[in-house]
Amino acid sequence: MRSSPGPLEDCGESGVKDLCIVSNNLAIDGVGQGLLLENEQISKVKASYIGENQLFMRRYLAGEIDLEFVPQGTLAERMRAGGAGIAAFFTRTGVGTILAEGSRRRNSMGKPMLWRKLSRLI
Repeated sequence: MRSSPGPLEDCGESGVKDLCIVSNNLAIDGVGQGLLLENEQISKVKASYIGENQLFMRRYLAGEIDLEFVPQGTLAERMRAGGAGIAAFFTRTGVGTILAEGSRRRNSMGKPMLWRKLSRLI
């Protein structure tokens, strides 16, 4: 019997496919999430930063992986809100940018805000 180095390695060994990874950094080649990339187990990534993972970049540019860039604070709030059972929240992040296109807006304390609805997986 062996001792597992961690849950990502266990996931890699399981062979499960079509994973959606939510992370603030896509890691390095061959370690953690990088291992899942090598095994072609990831189909979607929601991240604030993807780092310098060359394999990810090749797969993304080839259309093999979907990517949603999310500002770091919004990513953290999505995770917090989702864990607390909150279905949506307002944020100033993205106001005045292309991220705001098609978004519901509201003013709060005299400041423009964007409504962010959580999907089933943040």
